[in-house]
Amino acid sequence: MSREASSLAEALAKEPDLQPLQFADDMSKAHAAAVNAAQALNREVDEDAAATNALRAARVAFDKAARAYARIIEGVLVDEGKENDLSQYVLARDPAYAARRKANVPITEEPGAEAAEQVA
Repeated sequence: MSREASSLAEALAKEPDLQPLQFADDMSKAHAAAVNAAQALNREVDEDAAATNALRAARVAFDKAARAYARIIEGVLVDEGKENDLSQYVLARDPAYAARRKANVPITEEPGAEAAEQVA
């Protein structure tokens, strides 16, 4: 119990007119409940921080592995003399290109295609 709370509980316990009301016991119980709640909150915050740090570390490891895998694929394509396939592989990793392929819509039908044609 904090010093202020224990001093107040002690004063309430010693006051003859207030002893029958048992304020000291109620205050002690309320303080203990608050301390327990604060400890539980701190534990949850610590657990959340640990989980967030683990997630960040996993993401860094995944990104590193993905970059290494992409470089291995590029190396294999170059080694096999398939440089033409290399540009297709690089395009396939582009999210916008992958979305277009999945939509199965010709590039000429995409919004803004006419403006791009006029600029070129």
